[in-house]
Amino acid sequence: MGFPWALNSLGVFYLAAGLIGWALPDRDRAEATTPNRLAHGGSASWLGGMGLLALTIFQLGIIAVWAYTERIGTLAGISPQDIGNSIAIAGVAGIAGAGTAAVIDMRAGHLLPALIATVAVLAGNALLWSPRSYASFLTGACLFSYGWLLAIPYYMGAVVASDATGSLTSLLVPAQTVGSVAGPFIAALVVGEASANPVIVLASLACLAATVPLAIVAHRLPRNALIPRYKE
Repeated sequence: MGFPWALNSLGVFYLAAGLIGWALPDRDRAEATTPNRLAHGGSASWLGGMGLLALTIFQLGIIAVWAYTERIGTLAGISPQDIGNSIAIAGVAGIAGAGTAAVIDMRAGHLLPALIATVAVLAGNALLWSPRSYASFLTGACLFSYGWLLAIPYYMGAVVASDATGSLTSLLVPAQTVGSVAGPFIAALVVGEASANPVIVLASLACLAATVPLAIVAHRLPRNALIPRYKE
């Protein structure tokens, strides 16, 4: 696959990161809509912590699979060139996911788009489960990447919307880093010599588990914090 492929992949994901930043709610505006005490009880700091937990678990599941994407393709008998092409195309699908989040913005709240994204990730995982052809590997990688970068803005946005002081928002990157480190580490403990399917099971369970704390955040935040309506 080579160094040029690596650079192209980084470029694709930096572009996606830019779209994710566009999709996140504005820090100052979010503060105006997030009281220290929430509509359904509990403090904003506690709720932000739940959001960080959701983000960490989701990132763990995502990176666990992403770290083994090349091995999944190799075990399926797909050539290194086709694997590299698939990952590059999946990066474009990820840009589409981040772009979708930027277009939807917060009109549907945080939970519904994240659930739709999770379905896309699980569908991608199902196709990556011992893929029988290049087409299934490519489609699985694209669905996985699309769901991944569609979901991330809503997980991050849930923290921003519930953090009136900004203290927890500063932990977004560390939370993702913890998930990104823990995912491959745990995956390495369960992966088999002839199959990466145990990693896919682990990742799918993690992505599903992440929706639980996110649902708690979505339920307890006031509606105007989930879908901000600002007056200029």
